Amino acid sequence: MSISKEHLRGSADTIAKVRAFIHNFDTGAEGCGSLEFPYLIESDELDWGKVVSSFKEDFRIFDDLLFKLHFKRNAELSSSQDERIIIFLTIGYLYSNDVRYFNEFLFFYNEPASFEKYMLLMQDTFFSNIYPGNHHSFPLCDREEVKKHLHNFESKLRSVRSEEVDSSQRVALFGSPTFFKRIRADLLEKGFDVRCYFIPFHPDKLVNFVFKNRLFFKLFCMFKHIKFKFTKLNFAYDSPEIGKILENQNLDIGFHKLGFIIKNNVIGSLKNGLINDHWALLPFVRGRSTIEYSLLLGFPVAATTHLVEESVDSGGVVSVYNYDEEAKKCSSISDVKQLVRWDLNLRAVDSIEILSRTKTPLYENRNDMGLMFYSMHPFLEKFIEDHILSHA
Repeated sequence: MSISKEHLRGSADTIAKVRAFIHNFDTGAEGCGSLEFPYLIESDELDWGKVVSSFKEDFRIFDDLLFKLHFKRNAELSSSQDERIIIFLTIGYLYSNDVRYFNEFLFFYNEPASFEKYMLLMQDTFFSNIYPGNHHSFPLCDREEVKKHLHNFESKLRSVRSEEVDSSQRVALFGSPTFFKRIRADLLEKGFDVRCYFIPFHPDKLVNFVFKNRLFFKLFCMFKHIKFKFTKLNFAYDSPEIGKILENQNLDIGFHKLGFIIKNNVIGSLKNGLINDHWALLPFVRGRSTIEYSLLLGFPVAATTHLVEESVDSGGVVSVYNYDEEAKKCSSISDVKQLVRWDLNLRAVDSIEILSRTKTPLYENRNDMGLMFYSMHPFLEKFIEDHILSHA
């Protein structure tokens, strides 16, 4: 199975019938507001007409439910519960043209004969949203607006780069010291006072085991030739004790490579902010699979450094790095990711220099301009490699 126009041949009548079935829900009823996941799959009082009305009023009203759905991709559901989700996602895609609904549909679609009609309609809707270059539409703005935003930001950056770097700023690097060897050396060479802090926690069980095992981590550091001193903050990652220690360090700017959601015990300890390296152009593409969605939507392939807030990818923008021309030479998603990964050390040092000059973000990271994306289904990844990268 894949996403292909070939699957739609001879299916026009079926597609028209299921489209009419969905559109029959559009009764003009009042909207229902957002929904909770249990209510969606269980309630006998669910009115699809109200769901349609809510989507027409503001499709983002269901963002919280979409967030919860992506965690339920592998949940054990009855066929009736699964069909409720399938209908909800079908309504969502038809009334929003938001590819996130098709993406989640692909995860929940388990190919029973009774669901095939929905898959035909969803693929037909997908191709109706594909434009020159095989890129999918974005429901909040067009690609030219995104490119204009990037151009304006790059112009602003050129002005900032002409100013003197303030190397008196005290810099904190958060994460495994094995990651910061080059970054630390470059910052020291530029005159910054650099401190490294290691919080031994990672959501990946294997990495977490290595981090917490004193002997294994010591051997790991020896293997990576780590000889500089770092401070180990041996507390729970969200412990207030971490904040108390950091507050006494008089820290100005931070950069992190932490694998967990960072709390205010770290964020609040930095006068000018903690920098995160995000692999897409903010504020448009947040969350996961950001390189993939940038390619699918035809947005410039970029990395954005921004200040960390407790909500995901939401802090003000420090700098943007444009890789779009180089990405056009890549033949696979992994090649594009490697292209962006290659420059990470440079972005870390450069962003710290920029924030040392400005002391505040250069650009507001407006929530209403972007969407939160979740890991992309392999069918969409294959579409990107077969129809976008191979034709770049």
